[in-house]
This record gives sequence, C-alpha cells and structure tokens, in this order.
Amino acid sequence: MKIVTSAALAAALAAAFLPPMPARAMCGPIGRPQQIVEVDGDQRVFIYHRNGMEDLILQAAIKGNGSDFGMVLPLPAVPDIRKVERAFFDDLFDMTRTRQVAWAEAAREGGAGKGMQADNAALERVEVVKKDVVGPFETVVLKARKMDALDDWLKEHGYQTSDENKRLMQSYLDKEWYFVAVKVTVEGQKQGFDGRAQPMGFRFPTKTIVLPTKMASIVDKGMTFSIYVVTNSRVSLPGFEQQGVTSLARPLTPQELRTRPNLTAVFDPDVLLSPDGGLAKLAEAQRAIDPKQHEEFLGNRYRGLFVTKFNGFFPKEKLAQGDVEFRRENVLDEGSVGKLLDQLAQPPAQSELARQLLEAGGSEQMEAVSRGLRHADYRVRRATAEVLGVISDPRAAAALVEALRTESDDFVKSGINRALQAISGRAIKSHQLEQWEEWLKTQK
Repeated sequence: MKIVTSAALAAALAAAFLPPMPARAMCGPIGRPQQIVEVDGDQRVFIYHRNGMEDLILQAAIKGNGSDFGMVLPLPAVPDIRKVERAFFDDLFDMTRTRQVAWAEAAREGGAGKGMQADNAALERVEVVKKDVVGPFETVVLKARKMDALDDWLKEHGYQTSDENKRLMQSYLDKEWYFVAVKVTVEGQKQGFDGRAQPMGFRFPTKTIVLPTKMASIVDKGMTFSIYVVTNSRVSLPGFEQQGVTSLARPLTPQELRTRPNLTAVFDPDVLLSPDGGLAKLAEAQRAIDPKQHEEFLGNRYRGLFVTKFNGFFPKEKLAQGDVEFRRENVLDEGSVGKLLDQLAQPPAQSELARQLLEAGGSEQMEAVSRGLRHADYRVRRATAEVLGVISDPRAAAALVEALRTESDDFVKSGINRALQAISGRAIKSHQLEQWEEWLKTQK
C-alpha cells in the first residue's frame, strides 16, 4: 500500500508517516497499490492538560481512499484511545473564531534506562501492550527497546519505514516512549476520507504538555496546523513567534462548554481541576441535600480554564529541531494580583473578568491571591474564597481555615466554606470549625 504523505493523522501529530514514493508508507497491508492518500489542508490538534493528564485529539485533512490510511504515533505513556465526534473541531473553531477577550490584554488592564537492564531476548521483542477498535480504526499500542525489532514488527504487519523514519523513531525509543500503530478496519475501508478523517482521542499521563511533532519534519517544506490548547493558563510556542504562527488566548466560560456537547464530552465528570476529584465528591455528597448546589458544583469544573489557539505554517527546519514545546505564560505578578483582587468589588462585567484571570492564573501566585481573604471589602473576601475553591489547590486550605476561624460576616463565611468543600470533597458545615481543623491536619 502506497501513501504519498508525511503523516495523515501522524502529520497532524507528528506521527511517523512516510515520505513520497517510491518508499512504501506506514499503513495496514490492505488496499490496491495504486491508491494514494495525501495530506491536504491544515491538520487539527486539540490538547487538554490538567493535573498530570493529557487528552490529545487529532484530525487529519487528507485526500484519498480510506483503505490507504495509516499511522504510527509516539507517546510517552500507554494511552486510552477513543473515537471523537466529527463535529468536535467544528465546534472548537466556532467557539474561538471571535476574539472575545484577549487574555494578555485583559491582564494588563487589570494591572497584570529505568530499573533493571533487560536481557537480550527482551531487547529483540516488541510488546503488544493493548489493542482497540476505535470507530473506523484498528489501533495497537507497542513497546519496543530496539529499532530493528520495531521495524521488523511493522514490516510483518504491513508497515514500511524509511531510514529517515527509523532515525526519528529512534529518538522516541531512546526516551522509552510507546508507539500507537493505526490502520483502517475492513468496515472503515468503506468510508471515504476526502476532506477530514474521523478524529481520534488519546488520553495519557504526562507532567508536561506533549505534542510529538518531530516526525512531521519528513515533509518537504513543512505542515500547516490548527492547534487548540486548553489548560489552566495561557500557553505560548517559543521559537515560532516569527514563523507566521498566530495565536489568541482567553478564559473559557462554563456556558461556552455547556452549550457544546461535542466539547463537554472530552471533559468527563471525573476529570476536574482538583487533583483528587474534590468537586465531584462534594457534588455527589450534596446531591440529596441540595440539587441546585449539586448542579453548581458540577458547573464549577469548567472554570479556571483558558483556551489558546495557534494557526499557521510550521516549517520543516523548525520541526526537525524537536517536538513542539509549549510554555505556560502567566502575566500575574503580585502587583497585578492585588489590582485584580480590588476589581472583585467592581461592577459585574469587570469583576467577572478579574475572577476569570485569577481562577486561571492564580495557582502561580497562591500566596498573593490568599491575601484577598484579609481584604477590607467583604465582597472581595467572599470572591477570593470562591476563586481559591475553583483553583482547588490544597496549599490554600490553611489560609481558608484560618479565615473561617476569624471571619464574622456570614455571607463571607459561607463562601469560605464552599471553597473548603470544593478542595476537600467533604460536606462539612461552616460552623463545624473543629472538623475543618482536624481535616487540615491530615493535609500536612
């Protein structure tokens, strides 16, 4: 099976697709030799990263028969793989095509070899970690230690690699990454792929945002990408600022996500900003007591998120230097945090923007944000507590318990208590201070 492409889906995510003919491409051993798949248009990428977990969703723009579609994608851990609705990226585009509020501008306005060595036999083996059928694709997750062994497995299963492919894959083998081999199922062969392939989702643990683009350097000139990154801060692409890659970044609102079910499907109920799923636990505890409060807590899981979108052409020479690396950007220093806290007492539109900025970037300035609990204005104290609850960082727990101990305003106390509930996942009442103090001891 011949594919004239650098990576169909792999190109979208730096997967290992092969160079133009006469080399045979990495795909399943099915289809007619004269069939061709070509990368055509921008490759779509979505990344959602939080608390050491990443969702990576890819959609290739290709032309050709579905039976020619295949890829090998390197990842740092074994992923859960799933089908994603075709309308997913259309919804993302619609949500981000209007610049609602530029994050940086708004901030300025606010002031702001593991283990033992393997034996020789193990080095010659390729471990099949898992197999899945995801929509029209058959996927196999592989673990290898030697390039020769991986190459043999790929050839045996109908994939062929060039010397350049093997050199690039070796760089991932050296990091002990896994490889996901993808090909079209028999049923999938009946589908046309002209335009957009079915998106695929990969969920895997990683401390940093991962986008394995190095393999896309196989392309003669480069690749056009649309990349969406959702996390708790704005991100940038160092080194691409002068390459014609444009970006926008702004806070996401719960309403935006709630009205787009194709997007909310990625934000599973158990995937929350709080590391231990505290909001989910608390929401469940409140379900029978107060259904309205239960709904509010579930809604909070969409807060404190930013979307950053990148559009442009990624030249071959930049991709060849290594995987694209994202840098978290936070313009919130202590001074800007103080000014944003003051704005929490302002009219709704201004205070809501300040709240969004603090929720998304405040974890980098936890001590400065916590000072809002001692603000002269009761509205700021209440809002600060709610911001800390959305950030759901255990480091804020001590400051919240101390504020609950000294606060006299019942309105503020209820906000502080809700924040503690969100962080802890415990339905303790505000007057049960001794219980909160006992819980706090368990966090040290």
